[in-house]
Amino acid sequence: MIDKKVVSGINHSYITVKNLKKSLSFIKYLGLKKVNEFVLTIDAEGSLKGTTIKAACLHAGDNSLEFIEYQNRTVEKSNDLNSLDVGSQHVVFSVEGVKERKEVI
Repeated sequence: MIDKKVVSGINHSYITVKNLKKSLSFIKYLGLKKVNEFVLTIDAEGSLKGTTIKAACLHAGDNSLEFIEYQNRTVEKSNDLNSLDVGSQHVVFSVEGVKERKEVI
C-alpha cells in the first residue's frame, strides 16, 4: 500500500531568467521577499560543466521560488525549450486583491 503522505508540498520552483538584476526589481510588485542570492560554477561532468549560475531564492509565505540566470553558457540554445531557456513551463501564484495588484503592475 502506498502512503498518501509521501509528498507533503512543493519545496520550490525556479524560473530561468535572462537578467537576474532586472527580474529581482519586479519582485516588489509581487510581495516576494529575497532571502538569499548566490553565484556558483558547475563542476560536475556533463553539458553544463563550467557554466556559472547566478541565483536568488525568494519566499512568498511558506513557498519558495528561485530565479536563475545562466552565465557563460556552455550549451547553445536549441529550438526546444530546456532548463537553460528563459521562462518556465508552469508557475501559479495565489494572490489576494487581484484587482488592486493589477492597477499597480
